[in-house]
Amino acid sequence: MSCEKCGRDAPLRYVEFNQNVGLLVMRISSSAHGYYCKPCIHETFWTMQMINLTVGWWGIVSMIVTPAYVLTNFVHYIPALFMASKHPGPRSRPKAKKKAARRRRERVYETDAVDDPDDEEPPKRRRK
Repeated sequence: MSCEKCGRDAPLRYVEFNQNVGLLVMRISSSAHGYYCKPCIHETFWTMQMINLTVGWWGIVSMIVTPAYVLTNFVHYIPALFMASKHPGPRSRPKAKKKAARRRRERVYETDAVDDPDDEEPPKRRRK
Protein backbone atom coordinates (compact mmCIF):
# COMPACT_ATOMS: atom_id res chain seq x y z
CA MET A 1 0.00 0.00 0.00
CA SER A 2 1.17 3.54 -0.61
CA CYS A 3 0.56 6.79 1.25
CA GLU A 4 -2.54 8.65 0.08
CA LYS A 5 -0.78 12.00 0.39
CA CYS A 6 2.71 11.47 -1.07
CA GLY A 7 2.47 8.03 -2.74
CA ARG A 8 5.46 6.48 -0.89
CA ASP A 9 5.56 2.79 -0.11
CA ALA A 10 6.00 2.88 3.65
CA PRO A 11 4.26 1.72 6.83
CA LEU A 12 0.86 3.41 6.94
CA ARG A 13 -1.68 4.35 9.58
CA TYR A 14 -5.22 5.63 9.29
CA VAL A 15 -5.51 9.12 10.77
CA GLU A 16 -8.14 11.81 10.83
CA PHE A 17 -7.24 15.42 11.59
CA ASN A 18 -9.67 18.32 11.88
CA GLN A 19 -9.09 22.02 11.41
CA ASN A 20 -11.25 24.99 12.35
CA VAL A 21 -10.98 28.65 11.43
CA GLY A 22 -13.19 30.84 13.59
CA LEU A 23 -14.76 33.91 12.02
CA LEU A 24 -16.70 36.00 14.56
CA VAL A 25 -20.18 34.78 13.56
CA MET A 26 -19.31 31.76 11.42
CA ARG A 27 -16.57 29.18 11.02
CA ILE A 28 -14.73 27.27 8.31
CA SER A 29 -14.03 23.63 9.08
CA SER A 30 -11.96 21.12 7.14
CA SER A 31 -10.48 17.69 7.70
CA ALA A 32 -7.81 15.37 6.36
CA HIS A 33 -8.21 11.63 6.69
CA GLY A 34 -6.75 8.54 5.13
CA TYR A 35 -3.82 6.15 5.28
CA TYR A 36 -0.68 8.28 5.65
CA CYS A 37 3.01 7.52 6.15
CA LYS A 38 4.81 8.85 9.21
CA PRO A 39 6.29 12.03 7.59
CA CYS A 40 2.91 12.96 6.08
CA ILE A 41 1.18 12.40 9.43
CA HIS A 42 3.63 14.77 11.12
CA GLU A 43 3.28 17.42 8.43
CA THR A 44 -0.52 17.27 8.33
CA PHE A 45 -0.89 17.23 12.11
CA TRP A 46 1.35 20.22 12.75
CA THR A 47 -0.14 22.29 9.92
CA MET A 48 -3.71 21.74 11.05
CA GLN A 49 -2.90 22.01 14.74
CA MET A 50 -1.14 25.38 14.33
CA ILE A 51 -4.13 26.76 12.43
CA ASN A 52 -6.42 25.51 15.21
CA LEU A 53 -4.28 27.10 17.90
CA THR A 54 -3.86 30.46 16.16
CA VAL A 55 -7.10 31.27 14.33
CA GLY A 56 -9.39 28.48 15.49
CA TRP A 57 -10.75 30.31 18.53
CA TRP A 58 -12.13 33.47 16.91
CA GLY A 59 -15.86 32.76 17.00
CA ILE A 60 -18.73 31.95 19.30
CA VAL A 61 -19.16 28.33 18.26
CA SER A 62 -15.43 27.97 17.56
CA MET A 63 -14.62 28.49 21.25
CA ILE A 64 -16.32 25.14 21.90
CA VAL A 65 -15.41 23.24 18.71
CA THR A 66 -11.69 24.07 18.54
CA PRO A 67 -10.68 22.49 21.88
CA ALA A 68 -12.46 19.29 20.81
CA TYR A 69 -10.59 19.33 17.49
CA VAL A 70 -7.25 19.91 19.25
CA LEU A 71 -7.85 16.94 21.57
CA THR A 72 -9.02 14.55 18.85
CA ASN A 73 -6.04 15.53 16.67
CA PHE A 74 -3.72 14.56 19.53
CA VAL A 75 -5.59 11.27 20.00
CA HIS A 76 -4.87 10.34 16.38
CA TYR A 77 -1.32 11.73 16.38
CA ILE A 78 0.16 10.13 19.52
CA PRO A 79 -0.07 6.49 18.29
CA ALA A 80 1.55 7.59 15.03
CA LEU A 81 4.65 8.67 16.96
CA PHE A 82 5.39 5.00 17.67
CA MET A 83 5.10 3.86 14.06
CA ALA A 84 8.04 2.04 12.54
CA SER A 85 10.08 4.06 10.09
CA LYS A 86 11.06 2.52 6.78
CA HIS A 87 14.63 3.80 7.13
CA PRO A 88 16.04 3.14 10.61
CA GLY A 89 18.11 5.92 12.10
CA PRO A 90 21.71 5.61 13.26
CA ARG A 91 20.67 4.66 16.79
CA SER A 92 18.76 1.59 15.68
CA ARG A 93 21.63 -0.14 13.86
CA PRO A 94 22.13 -3.80 14.70
CA LYS A 95 25.05 -4.71 16.96
CA ALA A 96 26.99 -6.40 14.14
CA LYS A 97 27.03 -3.16 12.16
CA LYS A 98 28.08 -1.21 15.26
CA LYS A 99 30.99 -3.59 15.83
CA ALA A 100 32.07 -3.33 12.19
CA ALA A 101 31.96 0.46 12.39
CA ARG A 102 34.05 0.39 15.58
CA ARG A 103 36.64 -1.86 13.89
CA ARG A 104 36.85 0.52 10.93
CA ARG A 105 37.46 3.46 13.28
CA GLU A 106 40.15 1.50 15.14
CA ARG A 107 41.87 0.68 11.85
CA VAL A 108 41.98 4.36 10.96
CA TYR A 109 43.62 5.18 14.28
CA GLU A 110 46.11 2.33 13.83
CA THR A 111 47.17 3.56 10.41
CA ASP A 112 47.65 7.07 11.78
CA ALA A 113 50.04 5.70 14.41
CA VAL A 114 52.28 3.93 11.88
CA ASP A 115 55.24 5.95 10.68
CA ASP A 116 55.14 7.10 7.12
CA PRO A 117 57.88 5.38 5.05
CA ASP A 118 58.63 8.65 3.25
CA ASP A 119 59.64 10.25 6.56
CA GLU A 120 62.37 7.67 7.25
CA GLU A 121 65.97 8.34 6.48
CA PRO A 122 67.31 6.42 3.51
CA PRO A 123 69.59 3.48 4.43
CA LYS A 124 73.30 4.27 4.53
CA ARG A 125 75.44 2.82 1.76
CA ARG A 126 78.35 0.61 2.62
CA ARG A 127 81.70 1.39 1.16
CA LYS A 128 83.61 -1.36 -0.48
